[in-house]
Amino acid sequence: MSAILILNGGANEHGELNSDTTGRIDLGMRLASLRPAATVIMVGGQSATIMRDFAAENYPEIQTPLVEDQSCDTIESAHNVKLEYLSPDKHQDVSIVTTDYHGRRAGWIFKRILGNGYDIDVHLASSTHSPLLQHKEQVQFAIARLKLLGLKPEDDAKRAQRLSRFRFRDRDNSVANLIQFVDTGLNTRLKA
Repeated sequence: MSAILILNGGANEHGELNSDTTGRIDLGMRLASLRPAATVIMVGGQSATIMRDFAAENYPEIQTPLVEDQSCDTIESAHNVKLEYLSPDKHQDVSIVTTDYHGRRAGWIFKRILGNGYDIDVHLASSTHSPLLQHKEQVQFAIARLKLLGLKPEDDAKRAQRLSRFRFRDRDNSVANLIQFVDTGLNTRLKA
């Protein structure tokens, strides 16, 4: 079985999808039209429902996508999709749709969490990203590597525990959480 995962690129405070997200949806739905048997899943937090509604309105000929709306970052997205939709043995061919600046990190995260039992390919929508966004992406990639440090694809329970401990929903405490997380990650690595 085949799954197409369209990753959230964000929405504004009024619930309007940004151009990165609509570009991802457009690319993902074009891919879905070429693979009618594939399951399409909108992935990534509260905007995933808005993404599904946008796709249903603009691509009525394609089956309405499923939604993963509990995650707050790409790692949680991969973890939740694996447990809710892909495991066990439901979908082995996984296409990830994201934007060009996010592709490297998203591909690495999904491969790291899903493991070798999945055939993963990444499809990139164009964006108009800035150098600042590119820098932010590099920082987020470093954080992702720390969050997954020492975990194997089959370590679902350990990963869930670690993810719940280091959620960054509370913006006021995100810097303190990050410092604590980096210290924990470095200590773990030094002990290994």
